[in-house]
Amino acid sequence: MDYIIGFIVGCIITGIVLTAMFCIRHPLLGTLKVDESDPENVKWRFVISKDVDFSKTKQIYLKVDNNANISHE
Repeated sequence: MDYIIGFIVGCIITGIVLTAMFCIRHPLLGTLKVDESDPENVKWRFVISKDVDFSKTKQIYLKVDNNANISHE
C-alpha cells in the first residue's frame, strides 16, 4: 500500500514540475479571441500583449478566448 501512495504522490509532483517547466519555457504571448455568435461569419482577433520579433520566432503560444464578443464593424 505504501508503494501505491508513493507512486501516486510521485506522479502528482512530476506533473506539477513538468507543467511549471513548460509554462516557463513557453510563456503566453497574447490572446486569440474567437467570436462565434454568427456561425456563418466567425471572426478571429489576435491580441499580442508582449513584444515579439516574428522574424526570429517559429511559434508562439496564445490563450484562446472562445466567448469573445468582437464588435461587428
